[in-house]
Amino acid sequence: MMNKGTLCFDKSMTSIIKGIGMILMMCLHCYNVGYYYGATLDWHLSLDKLGIGFNLCIGIFAFMVGYGYAFSKTKDWRYGIKHIWKMLLPYYVILFLFTVPFALDEIKERGIGNFLCNLVGLKGNLNYFNWFIYYYIYLMIVLPWVSKAIKRYPVINALLICVVSYAIEAVVHRYLADMMGECAHKAVYNCLRYTPVAVLGLLFSQERYYERLHIGKYPAWLVGLLSILTIVIVLLLTGKRLLVMGFQLDFFYVPVLIGAVVILFNKCKLGPLRRLLKKIGDISVYMWFFHALFFTACVSWFYQPAITIFKDINLVVLWTMLITFISSWLIKTIVDRITLALTKSNGH
Repeated sequence: MMNKGTLCFDKSMTSIIKGIGMILMMCLHCYNVGYYYGATLDWHLSLDKLGIGFNLCIGIFAFMVGYGYAFSKTKDWRYGIKHIWKMLLPYYVILFLFTVPFALDEIKERGIGNFLCNLVGLKGNLNYFNWFIYYYIYLMIVLPWVSKAIKRYPVINALLICVVSYAIEAVVHRYLADMMGECAHKAVYNCLRYTPVAVLGLLFSQERYYERLHIGKYPAWLVGLLSILTIVIVLLLTGKRLLVMGFQLDFFYVPVLIGAVVILFNKCKLGPLRRLLKKIGDISVYMWFFHALFFTACVSWFYQPAITIFKDINLVVLWTMLITFISSWLIKTIVDRITLALTKSNGH
């Protein structure tokens, strides 16, 4: 809670924001009619018709990668390798235990090159939502340089990097797409279009913009109401327009939404919701890759029937979230215990 009106943005708040991002991501994918193969579902009262911009989830995670990087004591390749592995471990656990055994024909047909590309997200036929892996690796490579560049002239250099990133993205997308090939073009384009969002997260964290806000004198009910209203408006705006001339409007939406979330959970207790979102955020990486099992074509024949037991799409979405949450929590618990045991064993 707040101390004399000063906002707190700690690890708990980070988990809450990641939890919100994961809920948006699952809604984005679960409400995609193209991901359901042969299932007859009722979409008449589908909540995605409200126009909510669920696709803001990627921007939220991109921003938080940059935000978290500012807290690293050693902004070097060692930090990058350590955190890349933290991203890869959940993915590899789910890939090799839950995907590969049911996708042997797919792997054999597409070849070893395709499989290796799947290991770093450059191909997504074994996990539709794995592309963030190569973006994360890219960020771990460029953020040490970015953090140094914005240390002396934070705002000017951050904006300059964003402008250069967008300019390169535009040139690549317009003139080099055919030359690069589909896979390389997609990877470069995705990395560059979300670079400004990650850089902005780094800037906000370094300059502590959120912590500078003071709202202690305002009543909790008013602050809570305005925060929720802001979140809803941002999500509706995201649903209306996501890009302008190839520029990701997450650059503007995400810091406002996160600011509203930070203010809301600093000012209002919201105990049960706080605990739920924090738990989801703590296992968000596992949930990210696990829920892809239901929608990745080569394994959906095995997993998707487990979520289409209902006909109403809203129930399907809620059920998918519940299954994903429980499964991810169990998997992470087991992996953490094994990792801890191995660490202690190696320590001796």
